[in-house]
Amino acid sequence: MVVKQVFFAGTSTTLSESERNYRKIITALQALEIECVGSWVIKLMNGEEPTPTDGLTVLEQQQQLLRSVDLMIVECSSPSFGIGYLMHQAVSQRTPLLCLYNDHLQLGDLSDMITGNHSTLIKVLPYNLETVDEVIAGYLSTLKGEDIHKFN
Repeated sequence: MVVKQVFFAGTSTTLSESERNYRKIITALQALEIECVGSWVIKLMNGEEPTPTDGLTVLEQQQQLLRSVDLMIVECSSPSFGIGYLMHQAVSQRTPLLCLYNDHLQLGDLSDMITGNHSTLIKVLPYNLETVDEVIAGYLSTLKGEDIHKFN
């Protein structure tokens, strides 16, 4: 199954330390011809300030974007309540979710929101800057038609 659009999320609290990793993940997706929709963190990395538009709050905008994608990818090395909330939204709407964490961490270092969730929609995988391309491609190759429920 071909994934066409991804909602990428990562905490903005540690953006200065995490941006290099975030950009590498986004570049890996673009190399696979997958579009990353304009999520909060992507806007921040592009120097844009997420603001309410079209009568929608920033949260409503993110929820609307999330409803339009085939997959959500989260860089979850640093905990974030906002990302946890959006992850809940993804699982509630049956959107597959790939959680990537830096491989210098142990699984137990991650948020209980991630490690304690047993949904079959969530896959948690370690990565580093050298392996992220193959980790993402490998995960995408495991998705079956029934795993993807939206087409854009």
